[in-house]
Amino acid sequence: KEESKIVFLIEDGIHVGKGDILIRLDPSIFEQTVAEAKANVEEMNALVAVQQQTLEWEKIQAEREIKSAEFDLQVALLELEKLEKGDGPLEKSRLEGEMLDAKKKYEELEGYIADLKALAAKGYSNPLEITQAMEKVAQLREGYEVAKRQYDSYTDYILPTQVNTAKAKVQKCRMLIEQIKRGEGFKIGKAIAELEKSKKEYSAHKTALEEAEKELEKTVIRAPQAGIAVL
Repeated sequence: KEESKIVFLIEDGIHVGKGDILIRLDPSIFEQTVAEAKANVEEMNALVAVQQQTLEWEKIQAEREIKSAEFDLQVALLELEKLEKGDGPLEKSRLEGEMLDAKKKYEELEGYIADLKALAAKGYSNPLEITQAMEKVAQLREGYEVAKRQYDSYTDYILPTQVNTAKAKVQKCRMLIEQIKRGEGFKIGKAIAELEKSKKEYSAHKTALEEAEKELEKTVIRAPQAGIAVL
């Protein structure tokens, strides 16, 4: 440990007032310690400010990402509801109507052909009309079968697949929200821990600065009251 040197000493017998300097020690070592302590305090203060901003940014970013994911979830829920209660039932009803309409026309024409055949059995034969009717009923039968395949395909495959896809999207959105919450929670927790650590270091450096300043003040010895200096 270095010893401080006296750089000023009041002369013996000098009249002094209260607070006048009696002895001044070499302050260079203590001034260097104070300067280093101030630099440490300023550095940690700047770091704390940056980490505080980082924490706030992480909170804002987390809120933004969660809101975005929640919005996507709401859209997915609406799409699912639309399929289950809106477009899905409407399309199913439309296809069913087309199928039943085709079936009705097909069956009506088949009945008409049966009537024509009954008349032919009684001697009222019109072969051309029966031939034309049978050609028409074949077309109607084909139209009905196409409409039935479309209805069955939509009911048994297309709509269930669309509903399951929409449900999977909803589930994916929910999982994504949980992942974001966990991920952002970790980032925020880490930022808080780093900030708290820096705050403690800042407090320690500030205490060290205060101690260094007190030691620097001790390099100047002043008269506790007015009187004559006696060495």
